[in-house]
Amino acid sequence: MHPDSPLALIGYPAPAARALRDLGLIAVNVPTDDLRAVLDASRTLHFTGALVHPSQETHVLDAVTPDAVARRVGRVDAVALSGEFHGTFALSDALTDALDASGYASRGASALILGVDAHDLALALPLARLGFTEIGIAAESTPEAERAARDLPAGRRAYP
Repeated sequence: MHPDSPLALIGYPAPAARALRDLGLIAVNVPTDDLRAVLDASRTLHFTGALVHPSQETHVLDAVTPDAVARRVGRVDAVALSGEFHGTFALSDALTDALDASGYASRGASALILGVDAHDLALALPLARLGFTEIGIAAESTPEAERAARDLPAGRRAYP
């Protein structure tokens, strides 16, 4: 992203825009009432993309073309505004990158995912791809944990 290209912040409070500006990025809070119109206007104003607050992630899903990860999770946390509106769920990739960079030996290791909803529990999927073989899933309810366990790749032992 070019530092002079604005970034739309959907649903984030004003301090988030100020914090990004302190890092040298132009970030502007935008309305959330008509997301398709907001995305159209953002593209017209040459915004590069949009970051989506968790409170808006399910709403934005309906206004964009989600990638496979976003469809599976049912949420979009970032939108590319060039051409077709392309939505993704980048938090999974960020978690994977951070774990890779840490040097932690995840192959064959165990993990416990703590969450209250499908959004939190969706983070189990990238962990499984990193080689964790046993994944415990703690959710607000047993059905939520069982649903998350069904999304894990075959060959992983899941404990809802």
